[in-house]
Amino acid sequence: MTLFERWRVNQRLLLIVCVLAVLVQLELHFSARRGQLTVLNPERVEHIVLTQAPNAEALVFERSQGQWQLTAPLTAAADARMVESLLAIATAAVTSPLNLTATERAAVGLDPPRMKLQLNDTKLYFGRIEPISRRVYVQHQQRVFLLDERWLIPLTRTAETFVGD
Repeated sequence: MTLFERWRVNQRLLLIVCVLAVLVQLELHFSARRGQLTVLNPERVEHIVLTQAPNAEALVFERSQGQWQLTAPLTAAADARMVESLLAIATAAVTSPLNLTATERAAVGLDPPRMKLQLNDTKLYFGRIEPISRRVYVQHQQRVFLLDERWLIPLTRTAETFVGD
């Protein structure tokens, strides 16, 4: 095989790799639009508990007369926009449910979960970030989804950042 023929083969292989990469990106893009994480209406949420690490002290929020209060680990009026960023997670776009065994759930950080978010009685468990698509594993009821990693930002904030004016 001459140098020119090798170059042509490599060119074709590179083209195939590029086409496959585009197809994977399109699948990831469209699969994230298939549904939302929960059917919960954020306007009906009155109680939020955020546990940011196993055995960590939870951040607790209560809605009283339309205003959000941070009640633990400190007591203060909560910044409504910051609390809304937690509430928005409930309706975030997710992939189709994944069928994971108990062993696989442990491997992706869901058993035990790395973070927990409870909105009223709705519990969400967060695991590791999937390295290829940069999405986080999240469990709602018995279903596991992939959620865009940007939704982790409000989950990692300190209690002090939720304090309002």
